[in-house]
Amino acid sequence: MAPLRTDLLTSGWRRIRLRLPAWQPSVQTLLGGPGDWQRSTKGLAVTSGVLGATALGLAFPLVGHHVEDARRVEILSAARQHVLNMTSQDFHTADRDIQRIVDGSTGDFRTQFGGNAPLLRRLLADNQVQSTGQVVEAGLMSHDDTSARALVVSDGRLKNKATPAGRSTPYRWQLELRRVNG
Repeated sequence: MAPLRTDLLTSGWRRIRLRLPAWQPSVQTLLGGPGDWQRSTKGLAVTSGVLGATALGLAFPLVGHHVEDARRVEILSAARQHVLNMTSQDFHTADRDIQRIVDGSTGDFRTQFGGNAPLLRRLLADNQVQSTGQVVEAGLMSHDDTSARALVVSDGRLKNKATPAGRSTPYRWQLELRRVNG
């Protein structure tokens, strides 16, 4: 191994060298004389390998966090949409509105709601119901790979024959969600 070139170790280089990570001294080999090219190439390969491994080691936890964040966003999006579907119904579009709720539901709720769809259609039409909802906030209580529990706060504006001017009502929802088809 060639001796270390002292002309490169000026006070400026020392300051920079002190800030470098422990694996960085292999760069000193790269700064050797003209005959050190082959050793410099090996040093560069080792340094590149270490840098690559470090980058991968740092990237894997970030990918895990990204996947977790994406899952949370997906769950909260589904919860928000279901609450909007539940609070936004119109007697003019009752069939479509009810079907949208059934399509977004699972389990016993889907069975019960779907079974009561004819009655709900008739009630919406007889009372000329028009309601619009708005999600104020949503949060997750718990979740895993296949299920989640979310809390959603929404406001609804309801108009019907009895209240043609309409009235506003706050709603608090606790939803249990399940992953289906994916």
